[in-house]
Amino acid sequence: MFLSHLPKLSKLSVFSCRNITQFAMGVDLQQATTPIVSSSTSSDVTMDDTQAKVEQQEIAEVDDDGLLLLPAHLSNSLQALDIKSRRLVVVVHPLNALQALTTLRLEDCSFHHPFPSSLLDLHLRSVKGVLTLSNLTSLTRLNISGCGEDLRCEGLLPLLTRGQLSSLEVRESPNFFGRWDYNPMRGMTESKLQNLETDDMEGFLGAPALCSLLSSSLADLCFNWDRETARFTKEQEEAFQRLTSLHELRFWSCKKLEHLPAGLNKLTNLKMLAIWDCPALRSLPKDGRSLQGLSVIGCGNKELTQQCRQLIGTIPKIIL
Repeated sequence: MFLSHLPKLSKLSVFSCRNITQFAMGVDLQQATTPIVSSSTSSDVTMDDTQAKVEQQEIAEVDDDGLLLLPAHLSNSLQALDIKSRRLVVVVHPLNALQALTTLRLEDCSFHHPFPSSLLDLHLRSVKGVLTLSNLTSLTRLNISGCGEDLRCEGLLPLLTRGQLSSLEVRESPNFFGRWDYNPMRGMTESKLQNLETDDMEGFLGAPALCSLLSSSLADLCFNWDRETARFTKEQEEAFQRLTSLHELRFWSCKKLEHLPAGLNKLTNLKMLAIWDCPALRSLPKDGRSLQGLSVIGCGNKELTQQCRQLIGTIPKIIL
């Protein structure tokens, strides 16, 4: 059995293997099999569909039901696991036995279990299921995309208030921020989240309590690929002004955005404003005294370019 001969395997990537439809931790097969090759010291293995076909006889961990069983000895060595299907949904069974796992990437998978508490870096794309995150107190980076309108992210609040989460990216999951409740967040003032990237301006700014929670930590905010927002409501602008620690603000490919939020001049820590591919944008902040850098690229708007030129000498670094 192929994986049984890799006692020190630290990274496993499984890409588009059509014969694998389920994934789970198995029993320790090392003692039960006769070696067909000498043990390998390889620490990094990538399985794709071609390899799976050629080695289907040797990789006996894949049974007739398409279940790939990881040998139990990997529970102490495997640090990074990457599963991408892209053809059909792979059912991933509990992974709690992977005690050394720090990085997990799942794409086109079904997962309905708690994640290993050892995780530092978690990437989820097109994953079906309820995401229980409250036990991930060591997690520093969370990336969620393509999980649809039904995504429920249970337990994220403890990660923001008592955990180590410093980077969060949310895309193509339109109800993610809509589930925030103000009352449980009352009195919670500390967070370690420094970087946030999302395509849902309306959802994020529609959660003012969340903006208040992040007011002392959030340094880098990026809105990218938002296809709906044209302008901000008064309530959204007020929520924006709560982000007093913001150092860098970016708008990338927000096609309908016509105006930036009012009151950016009140964010005295804001040093960099970057705008890319926002063709509908008509104006820049009139007062950018705190800004050290301004970047406006790919907007195709002569009026906007002229406004930038007028700020030369006021803002130290301008990129057009």
